[in-house]
Amino acid sequence: MFASAQLTDWITKCDTDPDSQPPTADHFPISTHIDFPVTTNPTQMPRNFRATDWEELKAILDEELLELKPPRELNNSSKHWTT
Repeated sequence: MFASAQLTDWITKCDTDPDSQPPTADHFPISTHIDFPVTTNPTQMPRNFRATDWEELKAILDEELLELKPPRELNNSSKHWTT
């Protein structure tokens, strides 16, 4: 069996399975058990848009959007796409 160095720490069992050998086959199946950590994201409550104070949101957006630069026309020049 081939495995990366990082994966070998998580292998809990690696063995051949002669009972599962297919007829006329010259090899044995290899059973490998890998126990690696699985991260889970914390559960987040869905947003309740019905509870939104729309007047407050509009006021915040009006204020924040004033700070944006005005739109400008782009051409196909590569200077717009590189930093």
